[in-house]
Amino acid sequence: MIHSEVRGETYHAAIGLGAFLDGERLTPAATAELPVTLVGTSQPPFITAQPNAAEQAGRSLSAVLPHVGAVGNLGPTSLQIADVAAGRTDGFWLYGRDAGNLLGASLIAQEAGVVVSDADGNPWHPQATSFLAAPAQLHAESLGLLKNASSPPAALSRRAHRSAGHHGGEVVAAPVRPSARPARERALARLSRPATPAGRSRGRPPARG
Repeated sequence: MIHSEVRGETYHAAIGLGAFLDGERLTPAATAELPVTLVGTSQPPFITAQPNAAEQAGRSLSAVLPHVGAVGNLGPTSLQIADVAAGRTDGFWLYGRDAGNLLGASLIAQEAGVVVSDADGNPWHPQATSFLAAPAQLHAESLGLLKNASSPPAALSRRAHRSAGHHGGEVVAAPVRPSARPARERALARLSRPATPAGRSRGRPPARG
């Protein structure tokens, strides 16, 4: 169970019984094209104790950002994953160990039909050093982006790492070609949509000041 006091919402799930938000069964988003996706990321608490995870987070941001509609750190890790299950966002990834925030959220995601793995495509477990949750139609492509982050130029990695540390709570969109701008704009617009009943894509949580 995950409860948000701010939103006044409660997610819950049980193995084999599905996942729910305030009693409504969850369904992931039907988005099938990465350029119009809204995805989230975060870092484990005390990230300085996991320096390799911090470096991988920076690399992955550089690898993902040019290919999706927008990347955001949209709140607590567990809620970001639950929002993937609800169709409010289209994916979430994290590097490092954070079982306390990932265990319950991963169950909610899986019971809703989201594919959960580590960044190598293996089934996620509490000792895994990476995490990826995405709807089935986006998981393989999202996984490919993370695998492309394995050895970027050092300068790019440092620049992305600085970005990852200074955009908490914000949505970051990379510069794009004019032809790709409409897709990016549609992805960003999804943030302001209100929630909708189960069986349709739920709205994005409202942006908070």
